[in-house]
Amino acid sequence: MLVLLLALLNPVCASEAAFTGQLGAARQAFMTQKAVTQFSWQERDALLAMLRDPDPAVRIEALKALREYVGQSPYVWQTVLGVLNNRMEEPAVRYQSAKTLSRVAGYPEVWTTLARYATDMQTPPAFRGICYKSLWAAAAGNPQVRAGLLRGLTAAEPSVEGMTGAIWALGQASNHPDVAQALMRVAAHHPGMAIRVEAMKSLYQGTGRPEVLQAMAQTAGDLQTDPALRYPAILALSRVKTPQTQALLQNISMRDPNPALRQAAIMAMNPGDERIQAYFHMPRYTMDGRLVDPLENE
Repeated sequence: MLVLLLALLNPVCASEAAFTGQLGAARQAFMTQKAVTQFSWQERDALLAMLRDPDPAVRIEALKALREYVGQSPYVWQTVLGVLNNRMEEPAVRYQSAKTLSRVAGYPEVWTTLARYATDMQTPPAFRGICYKSLWAAAAGNPQVRAGLLRGLTAAEPSVEGMTGAIWALGQASNHPDVAQALMRVAAHHPGMAIRVEAMKSLYQGTGRPEVLQAMAQTAGDLQTDPALRYPAILALSRVKTPQTQALLQNISMRDPNPALRQAAIMAMNPGDERIQAYFHMPRYTMDGRLVDPLENE
């Protein structure tokens, strides 16, 4: 409690107290606060030291706090990579390290390691899934990453978690024709509705492509299609404001028999609605320049 009071009155004192105090919520709250700032080398080293803390919960919070700093020094991301590679580490801690490394997935050593775990059938499916997802920032600009993610949309990836992770990461690259085609096939033909919905969501960035927009509009307006699949198609139309899409959204908002879909159409007519960006796992920035991490709730 004292640390939290100090944080309000004197951030510098709060910093010293948090890093020298006992384990607990106060120190974790401090680390969350520091995640939006630039660390001094003392604070950096204190966070890295917490990666050796005996309490896994503290190690997880340290990794969360390092997310904003991990790209500012090779020493930091290499240390976090060591956590990911430590097979003796708690699974939840390794899981969090993959999320932190997503910020530096452009480095070859990072993305190749994440890709190796994502495609290793000896790795638990949930861990493969988060390693796939952690490649989201590299998917659009790296053909090798895209190729690995596209492999995850085939029978080469037998788990729902792994395939979902690959689909999720490809959402940032669905403006590429090969990615758009693969996601459209999954959305149209996969036997699992949950997988089809994820593929439809990941086509959001690709709605600038005529074939994707046409498929979205057809799905959105088809009353015979499962509402679970129509919902992301309707929201995706928010990204392309044409007279045709606006007329379709207006018609759905007024006449569709499903109230959830009518509400989705109303939301889609306001493309600035932050709920749309969150739904499609889009990275966003706050007024102070902090990244709202799309992996935060994964």
